[in-house]
Amino acid sequence: MWSHLKDLTVIYAVLTPTAVLYWRSTDVLLDRWLYTNTRKIAVGFVCSFILICLHNIFRNNAPSTWTIRHIFETVYDYEITLSGLSYAIGCRVVYEYLVKSQLTPLHIAAHAGLVLILFSGFRNVMVLPFVVHNDNALDRYRPLPTLVFITQGRRHN
Repeated sequence: MWSHLKDLTVIYAVLTPTAVLYWRSTDVLLDRWLYTNTRKIAVGFVCSFILICLHNIFRNNAPSTWTIRHIFETVYDYEITLSGLSYAIGCRVVYEYLVKSQLTPLHIAAHAGLVLILFSGFRNVMVLPFVVHNDNALDRYRPLPTLVFITQGRRHN
């Protein structure tokens, strides 16, 4: 345990609060830009859908230099995260609808928990805001990229 104390300190004292700050500031900005949860869920869904549909096109067309490739991966990850946050925050519209239909927060949580259990989704929901892969790599606190470039069946390093 003591050998991982530094890593645990970084993860729980720096990365997790920073991720929560990112979520909250993104929520505030989306409120300013999109105004309603209905717009957030629509924009988040459409952007996520488009990015996922274009994922293989992006993967198979790697930029030539490492720097440009790294910038492209970072921007792609940011866009995926931003559209996912927009969708997730927009999902409050479902909660608002359920509350208006006379369900209490306890009933909503119980039903949501049951659905998550049935679809084995609790593990995805109960992780940190961003999953951090803690290993001995040089950039060990950086999450794995969601976009990995491929050229002729080989991964770019």
